[in-house]
Amino acid sequence: MSLAIICKVCDSGRLREQTLYRMSGIVVFIGYILIIPSVMGICLGGMAMLGLGGAAATSPESSDQVASALGIIIANATLLVFMGASLLFGLLGWLLVMKKSVLQCDSCGAVVPAS
Repeated sequence: MSLAIICKVCDSGRLREQTLYRMSGIVVFIGYILIIPSVMGICLGGMAMLGLGGAAATSPESSDQVASALGIIIANATLLVFMGASLLFGLLGWLLVMKKSVLQCDSCGAVVPAS
């Protein structure tokens, strides 16, 4: 049995627990725009690093192989920077789409933080 809390704003409605976005609709939309490419960037960067890992397995014997190994190291470092940036933008997007638990009046729509 749940306790019915009467709204102090309108004195007629009941407060019900709901989850709402912390930010406005446009900010939540921007958050999803940041999250989706970030997840794809991390996945593509990881797959590219796995693909480059097989090429780096051979030991360098000539100067061409040394240059090739150096190129693979630079490519891996670039991918790490790309994946780190994707992670940061994904975290920012996640912060923008977070939800909070509130008590909202079913009559007047007043919102009270749930604690």
